[in-house]
Amino acid sequence: MRVALLLAPGAQSETVTRLRDAVRSFNRGLDIRLRFLSIGIDLHELSMDDPAEASQGVDELLLQFDPEAAVLIGDGETAVAAAAAVVRQHRTLVRLGAGRRAGANADAARAVDRLATWRLVDSDEPAAALAREGLTAQCIRVGDPASDEFGRSIIGALRTVRQRAPGDGTC
Repeated sequence: MRVALLLAPGAQSETVTRLRDAVRSFNRGLDIRLRFLSIGIDLHELSMDDPAEASQGVDELLLQFDPEAAVLIGDGETAVAAAAAVVRQHRTLVRLGAGRRAGANADAARAVDRLATWRLVDSDEPAAALAREGLTAQCIRVGDPASDEFGRSIIGALRTVRQRAPGDGTC
């Protein structure tokens, strides 16, 4: 599975590190024969600092890498621009950290969550925020990024994204 990891400002380094580690661990655990069947996860990252860079960079990454899904972590106008670029190219957008509504970027977070094909939440509070907004479809709980289970939950969520049609998951 080819996955584009899009990092906007506000992407928590612990979450990003755990995601990278989970992908590396998953790929290492595959039998060599399975790697040739595209069962592994090929992760390409793009860090973005501003909306213009996000829009152009995401467009280029999607065209060159042709991922099956784009996982977006971060907030603000840059995250909105990245999400819009993914949606414009009719790609699967996975929002990690969906449902967070605190701070100055709450409106941008709401916009990104509305654009997302799949929403990954880490606790009850973000899930409740999505429910209040009618965004519980295509939602997967992945747990706290600080937990030992987080990496396995992310890998499981990516499998779900790959195997299921939108509408199958609910928070």
